[in-house]
Amino acid sequence: MRARLNLVTTTLKYFSTHDAVSSSLSHFLDMLRLCRSDNLGLRDTIPNLYLRLHQDQKCYDFLKWYGTTGKTDNRSWSDPSLGYLDLEDQDPMESEGLEDMFCDEWSVAHTVPALLIKLRLLLDLKDFKASFELYALVEKGKLNPDIVRTIQDHIYLRSSILSTPSSASSGDDGTDRSRSRARDLLKRQGLEERIAELERQTHKLFMSMYEANQHFWEALLEWEAYMDEPVETYSHGSLEEVVVLILNNARSWDETVGALEWVEEKVDGLYFDGAEDPDEVRLLLSQLDSEMR
Repeated sequence: MRARLNLVTTTLKYFSTHDAVSSSLSHFLDMLRLCRSDNLGLRDTIPNLYLRLHQDQKCYDFLKWYGTTGKTDNRSWSDPSLGYLDLEDQDPMESEGLEDMFCDEWSVAHTVPALLIKLRLLLDLKDFKASFELYALVEKGKLNPDIVRTIQDHIYLRSSILSTPSSASSGDDGTDRSRSRARDLLKRQGLEERIAELERQTHKLFMSMYEANQHFWEALLEWEAYMDEPVETYSHGSLEEVVVLILNNARSWDETVGALEWVEEKVDGLYFDGAEDPDEVRLLLSQLDSEMR
């Protein structure tokens, strides 16, 4: 198991291709199958690989299992007859149970990828909202509606939850549910409410992570500087924990268009919300610079 871990770790360090990430995920999932108790902590690395492969739904199902059954069920991990990672097609928009699943200090390793899943949805829905606003020009006769539909057909989707691979077979129940969910999420009706709900959830997860480790978000903005930092042990809330979290999550965030820009805006908000006086802003900047040093 250690040899396979070293193989995957080395592969991911030097290669970022789809094949390298896919092979690494296959190794880790098989290692979990062989050792459900996961003494190597693979469950903290696997979500990043799912997200890098744009398998957001599988990632959310994985996270939710560990945030529910895997957290509360006092099972015998050595009993292969018990269900394991058996949740499918869970609702990534759900807010019920959010705090229990992802908002305590023992869940920080899964708070970060859970937030990214919801952030991808949020950013995509905002793009679609902007495209729907073009219909105001259509109603005035200044724009052809076919142009708006063409624009929507070519919007880049960060979240695979909103798109179904063209290779997926029709008639499959899971595929049909996915298509139905994507259509419902992208409907114009209720779109603003869905955006508001995702903004609430992403803010909650962002603040939960900040409260658990105040160093993480700023470090994520400079993630490349931490990729070669050695860490043997760490405690919750420490800088060492930050390094581990960045190693496990940074690439999926960097590969998501607009994600780090969103983090930067949220970090700025932590320091400047309510700071209207210029002298107060300068003081906050000075304090921030001292903390970073």
